[in-house]
Amino acid sequence: MRLNRVLRLRQLSAVLGVATGLMAPVRAAEPTTWKFSFGPGAAAPGWTQVLPGAAYSEQAGYGFDFGTTVTGVGRGGADPLHAHLVTSDKPFFFSVKVPEGNYRVTLTLGDAGGASAAAVKAESRRLMLEKVVTAPGEFAVRTFAVNMRNFHLPPPPKNAPGG
Repeated sequence: MRLNRVLRLRQLSAVLGVATGLMAPVRAAEPTTWKFSFGPGAAAPGWTQVLPGAAYSEQAGYGFDFGTTVTGVGRGGADPLHAHLVTSDKPFFFSVKVPEGNYRVTLTLGDAGGASAAAVKAESRRLMLEKVVTAPGEFAVRTFAVNMRNFHLPPPPKNAPGG
């Protein structure tokens, strides 16, 4: 089942400008980092561009999930990390397939051309950011930790109650 070890970030507010998202394991034998740049503009070197129509797929390992829709907005400018964003008037989900572990997630929220308000949940349920409000042209960087575990429990031993 695909829900196994997929980090889901849910945006809950009416308007959100997600300029960038970064995920890195808190502790890992091999450092791994995912850098996503959301919206129609060109991504900065080393960042993966995520267009509004990027639905989650096993092959890509990331994308917008649960049939949610976002709109891409390009603001222009020299800084590719603040020049474009995705937004929606309804909650939307962005999922990333990751191995089990603890992850530090860093989001840049805001919009060069408008006010923004966002709430973020991890794994579709855990509130990580309650309300982040930014003025036009203002960006807020927020970091939080997410623990990803396999939600499948092994069967109990045969001699255990229920086994």
